Amino acid sequence: MCAVLRWQGRVSRPGKRVLALSKDGMIEGWWIGFAREEKLEWWLSKGFEPVDVLVDEFAERSRLSGNLVWDSVFDGEVIYGLLQKLNQQRFLRILTRGCSKEEAEEFGHNRLPLIGAARFVKSLRSVSYLNQLSLPLSEENTKSL
Repeated sequence: MCAVLRWQGRVSRPGKRVLALSKDGMIEGWWIGFAREEKLEWWLSKGFEPVDVLVDEFAERSRLSGNLVWDSVFDGEVIYGLLQKLNQQRFLRILTRGCSKEEAEEFGHNRLPLIGAARFVKSLRSVSYLNQLSLPLSEENTKSL
């Protein structure tokens, strides 16, 4: 399960805001937790909607060492998430999957974010408005990196 996401220099953590693409375009929602991909149908039945979380890299906090272990996401890929709209607020959960023995050894964790091809924009890098966004780093999001 992700400890930190980074996209175009913007850092997000659980409890902070994260950018994503949905069927309605770009949204920003509060990162409130995780959802197992094995229970995806249940989440969808509760009114959650699929979103593509914008990310260049992510970090897991190793349960073995306590350190952050970073990995990059390929161009055109995103982390899959779920969006809940409640009282004009947006809440986002990151979808996770079980990992292989090798991944568990590398990351020191038994779950990883579910990464796949962007579903709501053909090529994230080819959409000029995404690359031109000016997203300042928030001090509260970058503490203890």
